[in-house]
Amino acid sequence: MTVEQLRINIEELEDLVSSGKDYIQVENKAKELLNELIVEHHPEIHYRILHVLSISLNRRGMAKKALPYAQHSLALTKLIDNKESQAQVLVNIGNIYLHISEYVTAIDYFHQALALSREYDYKKIIAASTGNIGIAYLELCDYPLALE
Repeated sequence: MTVEQLRINIEELEDLVSSGKDYIQVENKAKELLNELIVEHHPEIHYRILHVLSISLNRRGMAKKALPYAQHSLALTKLIDNKESQAQVLVNIGNIYLHISEYVTAIDYFHQALALSREYDYKKIIAASTGNIGIAYLELCDYPLALE
């Protein structure tokens, strides 16, 4: 499979995971793409596949299984020096920790995403980070911080 074909397939996967229609299909196709990929030559493609896979697993309630994929995708975003992708992955990792009730850790990841997003003015990620911080504080019954 060519790099361009991989990119097209990843875009289809990203659309499918965003639609929320068939996470099992997303996961199966992501694993197939990982098998096709020569990872050391394409860290940007590798990160995108792992990111989609981790989102899908988390949304299906398999947060602990999603976490290693998300952490690996974070390392790859640092390697390729893509700040927006790094912020998105930080939010994803925060969401995973939110789902396994590790709220303090989730808040830490959301704050990291928020700081990076503010630095580069990624408004959508600022909104997601801020909202998720509020949800985590709500789960901790810290209502003043949740409202803030």
